[in-house]
Amino acid sequence: MSKLITDELIDKRLDWNDDAEYTEKCDIVLGHYEVELTSDWKGNADYFIYSETTADGYEVWVTTDDDRSINVNENVHYYENDLGDELKDAIQDYGVSLIQCEGWDNDEYWITDVIDELYEEVYEEKRKELIDELQDEGYELPEKETTEA
Repeated sequence: MSKLITDELIDKRLDWNDDAEYTEKCDIVLGHYEVELTSDWKGNADYFIYSETTADGYEVWVTTDDDRSINVNENVHYYENDLGDELKDAIQDYGVSLIQCEGWDNDEYWITDVIDELYEEVYEEKRKELIDELQDEGYELPEKETTEA
């Protein structure tokens, strides 16, 4: 009889907390991507997300990897809706190590949404890696049951 990979085995080996608090999720996600988020202004950050006020009093958001060269068409957002995507891309794709993100310490909804989403993605990645390791140890995936109509 072969050793089967089960959800219980994966849960035991993975030691993953589905009910993790937000701060724990942040630590896991940022540690996984080797990124630091700060709300403190640091001129040496690799990526910036911050708000500015226009001459006529409107708030806009700037997302950029160069705070000295802002492209209005690409880096300025009137709505917060796109900020989560920008933050996620910066964490995952830009290979940055320090992101200056206004609102980080206020748990803005778009930041918490990104952390939650990335937490699930990190879990899936870790789960797949564990399944590969278990297969290397001689475990097998159970055969899928088929149902006939």
